[in-house]
Amino acid sequence: MRLNVCRRSDRALFELYADVSKVEVENFPTELYQKNICYLNSTRKAINRYWMRKLAPKHKHSKLLKAHPRAKQSQDTYVYKGLPVIAAVTRSGMGFANAEEFVVTEFDKNNIYMQCIEDEDRVLTIPSSEFTYCFQPAYAVSTHRMQGNNR
Repeated sequence: MRLNVCRRSDRALFELYADVSKVEVENFPTELYQKNICYLNSTRKAINRYWMRKLAPKHKHSKLLKAHPRAKQSQDTYVYKGLPVIAAVTRSGMGFANAEEFVVTEFDKNNIYMQCIEDEDRVLTIPSSEFTYCFQPAYAVSTHRMQGNNR
């Protein structure tokens, strides 16, 4: 059985997926955006690294947290006010679920303070030592992470 009509998508987009080898990549923009969805984690990490290196120096205060040794997809993260992050795990005891998005509002030596994107009344305090285990920068996220939260 072969899908030949798509009723939930744009026809042109559907036809692109029919044979991706015929896609003319030069017809697509190459601009850089601060919100990206990536298939590969290596691409996700590279885009996040690019934006953090570009934006962290513009903030008066920032600090570098190293990738967490127990988290395979973790990466070195510059923390600064306004950094978008996405939960990489569910920690119901700490009040967040996988794929929930937050923005850093403040930080100190021991903690990172964040506000939920979907519910601005929800504020979290995460120990700095656990931050890169629980969260990833969200300038770029993987397609798998974007499939929704698992709360």
